[in-house]
Amino acid sequence: MKKISSINKNNNFLRSNSSIWITLSLLFGMILLFGIAEVFIPHNHDPIVNRTHEAKSTPAIESTVNRISSKFICACGECSGEALHICKCKYAVRERKMIRDLVIRETTEEEIVKAINTKFGGLKKTL
Repeated sequence: MKKISSINKNNNFLRSNSSIWITLSLLFGMILLFGIAEVFIPHNHDPIVNRTHEAKSTPAIESTVNRISSKFICACGECSGEALHICKCKYAVRERKMIRDLVIRETTEEEIVKAINTKFGGLKKTL
């Protein structure tokens, strides 16, 4: 009788441990699956999600656009006051596009600065 009761105890012990092992295996499998998905599935962790490709013009025009845009900070409010000529958010791209269009139309730099400041704001204070 002792042998049968010890066999029953061992079987109960194995059954209770097997459910733990199954649970741990499933948990490990899920962690592994999420880890693989994190590596291989493209996604964006950037806080500024709306990045846009910017169409550039000739080097002379881009030089003027950079000079004018360096007089402003990005006005979107999410870029922590980053300089307009550096910022990559969609608002900065839109502002620089407007500057670029005005430069191409041969608008004077003073008129461009005034137009951008009127529409978007963000003109840096000069001392």
